[in-house]
Amino acid sequence: MKPRTISLIEVNSAVFLWGLTLMLPKAIRMGPTGMVFFRSLVSVVVLSIFLKATGGKISVKRPRGYLLMGVLGVILCVHWVTLFAALQMAKAAVVVVALNTYPALTALAEPLAYRKWPRSMDVALAGVVLAGVLIMLPEVSFSNEVTLAIVLAVISGALFAARNIIIRKHASHYGGATLMFWQTLITVVCLLPFVPTAAEVYSPRNIALLAALGAIFTALPQSLYAAGLRHLSAKTVGILSLMQVLYGAIWGYVLFGETVNLRTATGGAIILACIVFETIRDIDSDRTPIRMGDEMAASVH
Repeated sequence: MKPRTISLIEVNSAVFLWGLTLMLPKAIRMGPTGMVFFRSLVSVVVLSIFLKATGGKISVKRPRGYLLMGVLGVILCVHWVTLFAALQMAKAAVVVVALNTYPALTALAEPLAYRKWPRSMDVALAGVVLAGVLIMLPEVSFSNEVTLAIVLAVISGALFAARNIIIRKHASHYGGATLMFWQTLITVVCLLPFVPTAAEVYSPRNIALLAALGAIFTALPQSLYAAGLRHLSAKTVGILSLMQVLYGAIWGYVLFGETVNLRTATGGAIILACIVFETIRDIDSDRTPIRMGDEMAASVH
């Protein structure tokens, strides 16, 4: 097979696995902080072995580098906790659509990080995306779990956007595995006080699912995604990543019988149309190289 075809298979396989990853918080009988703690703990072990085996660097440059890793780790920690909490409250398709508002949020925030104004078209698209989110809300009340889940997913997306912007601006010289090692390590430290103590949460089933979440559904898709970036453009990768919405909906239906109503489908279609338009418009050529922030999208789930 041609290298590009292999890369397409690798990236699509990673996105397919992420769709299944969205189901695990529904299957594991544990709160979101506990799940994120153990996911991160397993990831730290796997990444440390990987870095040692490949000769990768764990240390960072200068004391300021450790502060940067700390900030990124806290952001990742809250991003994962809010995402897992949302997934336990609402259907996966609803949550993943709300999460995927992050490209529009990135388009607004990234120019500000470089002391520039966002483009007027980006502002308009963000407004349309917000309208799509509002259409998805069953009611404007945090007493409604679906509404709360959508808000948490949008917050999670905003944190992911902030994390990618910081990486692009201040940490693009670090390898992806090194960045993920420090971020998951900081996450473990942050969530240590919230480790569940009830014996029933440590059933063989939960332990097996947590191990799979940390090793298979974090390390494996990230490796496939990173490998696939070598022969694909940012435009292609961006559009393929949106297939996660479809895969999440399929897995939700197959495993939990989840379906979406017309209101959710309408709001979701508006959001996804805006993101596809933004992805295509933002990249002029199919040969545009992948940026570091795009590579690190592998760790969003």
